[in-house]
Amino acid sequence: MDIAIIITTGSILGTVVQGTISGWIINRFGESKKIIHICLAVGGLFIFLTLFAEQYMMIMLMTFIIFLAMDILRPAVSTSLSRQAGDEQGFVAGMNSSYTSLENVIGPLIAGLLFDVHIQSAYMVATLALLVCLILSLRFKQAGELRLTTHVAEQRRGGLPQVCIYPRLRSRLENRLGSVLTNA
Repeated sequence: MDIAIIITTGSILGTVVQGTISGWIINRFGESKKIIHICLAVGGLFIFLTLFAEQYMMIMLMTFIIFLAMDILRPAVSTSLSRQAGDEQGFVAGMNSSYTSLENVIGPLIAGLLFDVHIQSAYMVATLALLVCLILSLRFKQAGELRLTTHVAEQRRGGLPQVCIYPRLRSRLENRLGSVLTNA
């Protein structure tokens, strides 16, 4: 019963926050990459701190902060992906939706298995997963910006980029340009 109250309250409050201030947060702080990094760090930290919470209100507060971080993270990731997608926004949005659905199925299954092993193991694995995502996001931030800059610069010059964000996009561009060049 307590778990249902915590999750329901966290979900309702998170939805209200996502609907009211997440857009303001993204507009206020501008770059969605910063928001993604902050949300991953805050989510991971508070999932880890949940291991040490013993009072009901402390668990409720930490759960709310985790829900808040994840509710702000989703639109920030979607915004970042759509900015990088260019002409492939439909494909990228579909893949994002597919992976989100996959996460919603596999995540609880893994957590349930980990709870059977040890009650704290699910929290430790979730913290580790968010930490790995944060490190990968920080590490590949510069590479993604380089690829995007190269892509935009090559588009302005009228050529194909040597480095492209999405290999599938590059092959599609080559196919389309090849057919345009042969038809001209």
